[in-house]
Amino acid sequence: MKRDVELSILKELMRQLDEKRNVDAGVMYRNPTDVYTSREIAERERQTFFRDHPQLIALSGSLPNPGSYMTVDDFGVPVLATRDESGLFRAFVNACRHRGSRVAESKGDSGHFVCPFHNWVYTNQGELAAIPLERQVGPIDKDCRGLIELPALEQGG
Repeated sequence: MKRDVELSILKELMRQLDEKRNVDAGVMYRNPTDVYTSREIAERERQTFFRDHPQLIALSGSLPNPGSYMTVDDFGVPVLATRDESGLFRAFVNACRHRGSRVAESKGDSGHFVCPFHNWVYTNQGELAAIPLERQVGPIDKDCRGLIELPALEQGG
């Protein structure tokens, strides 16, 4: 649909809302089918709606206790949401910093997460706590290899 037609329709709908009335436009508008099937449009919408704006991932009650966690895969980036031991809400990219495997699935209560690939262990604060067979891997600065923290905010919970 052309932008000027979209704006005209929106203005008319807003006018009807302001006047508290709903009138059938008496016209059927058609969108080309590529609006619904275009990969380019879908990617622009994903970027605009899901990556460029904050997302509500859960209600506070979804993480009721210190140690609670849940995963979310709805936004193109796997998210691990946790409530750390002090009760603080946090969000991380749900991916091991070694090989990128997910470190958590679904939801539950845990103080740590273990990557299924090489068993790297992360705390619910995102810190890399342990690397099994660390001497085979070589020296790694654990302070630089924690889970990638995402900007997160809990409001009114």
